[in-house]
Amino acid sequence: MEHRKSERDRSKSIWVGNLSFTTTRDALEKHFSVAGEITDVFFPRNGYRNKGFAFIDFVDVESRNKAIEMLNDSQLDFRQLFVKAGDDFSREETPRVKREEKHYNDECTIFVGNLSYRAREDQIRDAFEHCGKVVGVRIPIIPGTTKRKGNRRFCYVEFAEKSSVKEAVNMGEIEIDGRLSFIESSK
Repeated sequence: MEHRKSERDRSKSIWVGNLSFTTTRDALEKHFSVAGEITDVFFPRNGYRNKGFAFIDFVDVESRNKAIEMLNDSQLDFRQLFVKAGDDFSREETPRVKREEKHYNDECTIFVGNLSYRAREDQIRDAFEHCGKVVGVRIPIIPGTTKRKGNRRFCYVEFAEKSSVKEAVNMGEIEIDGRLSFIESSK
């Protein structure tokens, strides 16, 4: 019996977000079956591709909880998944912290793309020290956490002097944490 969305019992369900638009139902079921028996997958589509999220129903609450614990922040089709209870419709509010106004000098900043997910700030800083004094490394993260946003594989490196930017950009690419990353001026 098919239920309308509003009538579905979501107590045994999970919501999965940040799915690749090319993720298939079979890949999703295979990835989440390690948590327990799946009874249904609600996988909304927009034409030929999915909408980037899904609901997965399990046979029991224990399997649902196991899926949340084991598979939140896991990778599927090169995307970091967000997994929460299917009946949790709250939007987690991150406390608004008043931050100092930061001013970045774009003329002294480079963009580094195709970073490894595991690349740490100290590794990035060390990779560019030979170009000049590194003032800062900015890796986009989800506010209130230390997790990178989605599948963000880039960062910004700010130098003390413009000449350092030129030297870094002239390299074209650099290996950081075993992955070849490209370098461009951020301006």
